[in-house]
Amino acid sequence: MYFSDPLTIVLSNPGVSRLSEAQIARISPVGIGHANEAEAGVPYYDDTFDEDDECTTADISDPDGSIALGLGGMYYEEGMHYTAASERQKRVDCFRAAEILYRHAAGRGNAIGWLCLGYVYAYDRCEGRYFRSYYNNFGEVPPKPDTDVLAYECFRHAAEAEIAESCYKLGDMLAEGRGCAADHAKALDMFLRAYMCDGYCGRHILHEIHD
Repeated sequence: MYFSDPLTIVLSNPGVSRLSEAQIARISPVGIGHANEAEAGVPYYDDTFDEDDECTTADISDPDGSIALGLGGMYYEEGMHYTAASERQKRVDCFRAAEILYRHAAGRGNAIGWLCLGYVYAYDRCEGRYFRSYYNNFGEVPPKPDTDVLAYECFRHAAEAEIAESCYKLGDMLAEGRGCAADHAKALDMFLRAYMCDGYCGRHILHEIHD
């Protein structure tokens, strides 16, 4: 399954063809950092339809991000199997592909996509080589925050959906002060929320706290 470039990985997999066969929607221009304000889908530039420098088209395929989530999981799992030093490039490329796919899923509001993306950032799976859009490289935008901040935000989004594992990971971030100010009271609250969402996961967490 491995390809030398993460975009090649994504676009060359037959399963991703459903993403490339985009369902197109016309939208009002959306500025940088305001993708969540689009009427439908995620805005992107398409010179077939856009006659100026504003993004007025959107891809509305894979509406719940489930296709991208599944494919992202495949590449994440493959990356985890590359453990030898000689396989470092393959490992990072797989995680870079997973990041792109998880970003797509999260952008569609998929809570598990947010959780998985949080793991990519929390463990710096791509070793700093994360996706940079055209606007990140050339536009007037602030620099990206560090991976701990990204991980914290991802786990926060997922925790809002009452996913036990997300609550647990967010609690870890709060307890350790990673990507946020340390707050042990809020961390305990998140661990308790994890317990309420999933008894098995919660019992494991509370056992760790007791130890």
